[in-house]
Amino acid sequence: MLVLSDMETLRVELPISPDTSPSQWVDALSRMEEHALRLRPRAILTTLVARTIVSDVFVHGVGGAAYDLLTDDIVRRLTGCDPPRHAVVTGTLRLPIDHLFPGFATDDPAAELADLHRHIRDLEFHPECHLMPHEAQPEVVRELIRQKQRWIDTHPTPTLAKRRCREIRAANDQMAFHTQAVRSRMLARVGPLATAMRGRAVLRSREYPWCFFSENALKSFLLLEIE
Repeated sequence: MLVLSDMETLRVELPISPDTSPSQWVDALSRMEEHALRLRPRAILTTLVARTIVSDVFVHGVGGAAYDLLTDDIVRRLTGCDPPRHAVVTGTLRLPIDHLFPGFATDDPAAELADLHRHIRDLEFHPECHLMPHEAQPEVVRELIRQKQRWIDTHPTPTLAKRRCREIRAANDQMAFHTQAVRSRMLARVGPLATAMRGRAVLRSREYPWCFFSENALKSFLLLEIE
């Protein structure tokens, strides 16, 4: 007995089991229309029918093949026979967009963004490296650099370690005022690079349907003859 239920108000009992004939299955399922009920099969049942009745060879992707293990068990329980074997293949075909976006194949916004974050961090802890040449800097900036270097050269004894750290940070904070323009330019690049990363992830997805590609592209990808 096969029971269909939504676990609330619907319950339908069908005289279907491995011991009943296929004609009884068809008759029981046909009578469901009398109750305004219809079964709409999804992946597992569709695959089951395709493998056992429709196709000579069924080819599945890696994801679908995982639940075909369940399909195999259903076939054995319903029919008492081993299910037809299926082939598993996978491949990646990207959208043909290189001619629309020159440099798309070589651009790497993720690497650029990571490098930019390193520069922003370096700007926070080593602002003197991003200032004008030493001789072109105002005296107040050169003095901050000298102060910081003196504390860097100071041995961090137990009594001086905390003060040494505070003084170096204080020098960095004061020099940060003079690197605001550099920091602003760096931060202005973060948003566009992040957007480029998201767009690249969409455009390089391997999940677009076959109908997005030309017949020749599909034949070439599948190693079929192209006229």
